[in-house]
Amino acid sequence: MAGIITNMSKVKQILRLHADGVSNRKIALSLGIYKETVNNYIQKIKNHEYDLDKLLSLEDPELERILFAGNPAYKQERFDEFKEKIPYFEKELKKRHVTRYLLWQEYRRDYPDGYSYSQFCYHLQQSANARKPGSLIHYNPGEKLLVDFAGDTISYIDRETGEVVQTQVFVATLEEVSFDASRGVSKTQILSLATGSYIRGGESILITGATGCGKSFIATSFGYQACKQGFSVNYFSMQKLMAKIKIARIEGVMMRFFEKLAKTDLLILDDFGIGSMDNQQQQDFMEIIEDRHARKATIIASQLPPANWFELFTDETIADAFMDRIIHTSHRIELKGESLRKKR
Repeated sequence: MAGIITNMSKVKQILRLHADGVSNRKIALSLGIYKETVNNYIQKIKNHEYDLDKLLSLEDPELERILFAGNPAYKQERFDEFKEKIPYFEKELKKRHVTRYLLWQEYRRDYPDGYSYSQFCYHLQQSANARKPGSLIHYNPGEKLLVDFAGDTISYIDRETGEVVQTQVFVATLEEVSFDASRGVSKTQILSLATGSYIRGGESILITGATGCGKSFIATSFGYQACKQGFSVNYFSMQKLMAKIKIARIEGVMMRFFEKLAKTDLLILDDFGIGSMDNQQQQDFMEIIEDRHARKATIIASQLPPANWFELFTDETIADAFMDRIIHTSHRIELKGESLRKKR
């Protein structure tokens, strides 16, 4: 440990995991600390025959006093003053727009000789961690989506209507893709496409597979990657794209909408093949594909295999043109296996 005391929250996690029968090596891996550090704590507990349940029930100052006799971290009078304010700080932090910095400024007005901002945050976090249960939780990739509240929503302005739209944002990234060959996900292929070369070459990516197998996640991951590389990106489900075209035609702005799509570096079309297209919609869709062919990149995600796409068109001429421009010059990602949304 080189003389450095591991913060009490991690010490308590070590104690909990040890009490659950987890090996020292696995404790070190799960907490991101050296195995020797874990060994030292466990050995100290064994040498003094401490009762684990009793140690876990102690507050941080008392636990530190026992494990690190003589350490003065919690023996100052200002800590007693700070400790009395902790319930108030925690209550205030639950309010919107209240930050630790604002509370620290208030604290220093009342206690000019109190903690610096970094120490204020440290002791406040230690107090919260002391009451937070910890355990090892293992997830399979794609099995669960954990969502936390991150403050106010962000907004964007619709350029056509001027409306300010509040939106919740979930970002899918290629770093989170599970490279499992049994699912048809090739790490070599994904990393190669992640360079953006397909966008610069105006090429297409076709992602197919059963419902819930990760098509939309991979498609939007490519979209996010393209944004980071400075490319313009548009995403539509097929049903929403058809509805958007219908509205644009009614409002007399269809050509402007088509021009916008034609200029977009990467167009992502999700849920292709769900629902039928009438003759006008087939023509509109083919015009979009024609405008982008060999100029701009397109990603199409579908539950249906490409061999069945011809049947989605009632006009064979349009079907032939679409298959020729998309199918024969595209990168294929064919996902396999059951839905990742199923409980395991």
